[in-house]
Amino acid sequence: MKCNRRSGFMLVYVIVIMALIAPAMYVLTVASASLANQTYRMRVEAHRRNLEASGLAWAKHSARAGGKDKTAALDVTHIQAPDGKLNVTVSQAPDGRARVRIRTYCRRGKHVTERDAGYFLDGP
Repeated sequence: MKCNRRSGFMLVYVIVIMALIAPAMYVLTVASASLANQTYRMRVEAHRRNLEASGLAWAKHSARAGGKDKTAALDVTHIQAPDGKLNVTVSQAPDGRARVRIRTYCRRGKHVTERDAGYFLDGP
């Protein structure tokens, strides 16, 4: 008889412990999902910044090479942004500086970021 009471106590003990652990597991699960979401968003933002930096480098090279207005849709597969787009336009401003317009688009899953930025480049 004593053995059955001990088994019943252990069962209640395990149920109580599980009831205490369940809320902690729920909080950790929600936190990890939020962290994964933020990680994807930051990765897309990093890809967009890399695209913009590449576009600016191309624009500087293009402006030094001379010529008038140039527009290009650059290939971004080497930056590991398969769903990314980069359009760069270089033109001359009235004061002689090069005017650069960079349009970036980057998507990974449900996270999308776009930016249209303008810059002026000083002399060669």
